[in-house]
Amino acid sequence: MKYSVLERYPIKDLAGLYFVPFSLILSFVFGLVISMVVTIDMTIVRYASFLVSVVWLTLISTGVVGFLFIFNIGLMFGFGLNIGTLGWIFQYIHSEYNGEFIAFGTYFFILVVLSLRFALVSIFIKLVSPLLDGFSPLKVLLFILSSSSVYVLSGYIYSLGESAFPWFHPGAFLVDYIPTVFSVSGGLGVDFLLCFNVIGLAVLLYYGRFRTAAIYVAITVLAVSFFYFHSKNNTETTITSGNTVRLRVLHGANDVMTKQSSSSASAKVRKYLALSGFAPSPDLVIWPESSVPLASVLSRQTFISAMSSLVEKGTDVIYGAQFQKGLELVNVANQGTRGLKPVYTKQRLVPFGEFRPTFYKKLINMPLSRGEDISPVRKSQKPTSLSGQVELAISICFEALFSNTYREQLRHERPTLLLLLSDLQWSSAPWIKRYLLLIAQTRAAELGLFLAYSTNGGISAVIDPEGRILASVSGNKTEFIDAEVSALASSTTFSKYGDTPVIALSLLSIFCAGIWVASQWRRQRRQIHYKEI
Repeated sequence: MKYSVLERYPIKDLAGLYFVPFSLILSFVFGLVISMVVTIDMTIVRYASFLVSVVWLTLISTGVVGFLFIFNIGLMFGFGLNIGTLGWIFQYIHSEYNGEFIAFGTYFFILVVLSLRFALVSIFIKLVSPLLDGFSPLKVLLFILSSSSVYVLSGYIYSLGESAFPWFHPGAFLVDYIPTVFSVSGGLGVDFLLCFNVIGLAVLLYYGRFRTAAIYVAITVLAVSFFYFHSKNNTETTITSGNTVRLRVLHGANDVMTKQSSSSASAKVRKYLALSGFAPSPDLVIWPESSVPLASVLSRQTFISAMSSLVEKGTDVIYGAQFQKGLELVNVANQGTRGLKPVYTKQRLVPFGEFRPTFYKKLINMPLSRGEDISPVRKSQKPTSLSGQVELAISICFEALFSNTYREQLRHERPTLLLLLSDLQWSSAPWIKRYLLLIAQTRAAELGLFLAYSTNGGISAVIDPEGRILASVSGNKTEFIDAEVSALASSTTFSKYGDTPVIALSLLSIFCAGIWVASQWRRQRRQIHYKEI
């Protein structure tokens, strides 16, 4: 019989009765430590912390301990991981509700829901761990595939819910190194490849297959190096089929009080208008999310007149605004050439912050600080255009975390620019602002299109089709970026198929693993039955 490296030592005896409380606390602390490392402003450290968490959770779930213990281990680990990385949610919710108790209760509920993902992942890995018995190559491969699949698929399923917080996409950390892979598999596919490689290496080392593990690492390094140098050598993007657009991306530095004060809000709008008109005149100017809040007292006629003067100079403007529709408040993007009529409505809102999920409003009837929720709008929206020649696919802040946000707006064979508007002034955490920039890079690399990212309080940037940052600006000063980009037609594999191949592979892997485990259980029951006879 073959034993793993750890089974040669009496570590499994630690799962006794006296170790259970200590191990649960240790699991929580471990998750908390990992979460703190994740928030460090170093990509390689974040990447390494994710690898450690996946390896640890996978290996401990294949141990000899029971299902209830494994469930609690996963739950406590998830709780520790989320409580450290999602502290900003508590700050956000606290500012939106008029009661600290309600804010804390809501925050705790979110943590529990998100942590259940790790508990269920642990249970699944425990169920399929018999695949490792005997270390048959095909069964080990099925274990690695199915374990990777449940990590990725659980995150994807969570993103479909009304209370979704798809806050962590570990594959995004690699966008600067292997952007070519993103255009094929998308961010979800890179997440899957990352989990597959990490779990595969961990299993090989765990079972003492050091020679195979060395070959495994060598192949992985060669593959990553190939895609990395391929990306570096491909420094010039083909623009022969695209239309050149002169962009101006505004970067805001306005605090929350500015949006709530009518005079400050109006002064901000006037400044944005002035910056938009600076020579040389651009073709398109991008303003951040909620650039024109309801608090602005700038008259409708004055604003339309200022926009008209920009349009006469050949400059169009896409700006974030808040739109009052009856009693409903809607987060929108407007276009200078369309007057005050929204050309895009935000569909994915921050749950418990911008809106309260339906079930939550039934439980707690407490309004937000603004009085009304922002209304979520879930409908297909066609992209607007620039001078009828260039399509503009728009996303507003939180929506960028969802992979289909831009893809649903694309018209194939049409030159398109991606625009991202956000407002991150509410957060003082630098890693959140850098992380959303990584997500923006991911979306550009997935579709092979230029992306203009305008933010208030974050890191504004212009990103090329390889996910590289051409220019960026941050800090507490209102300024802008001028760049000349090309509107291209998206022709990547991801733009055609989206996440479908990754989801199909994940479901197939989980199904095959489930069939094998079920057959094993039936076989064991028959053997027990025959022995009793």
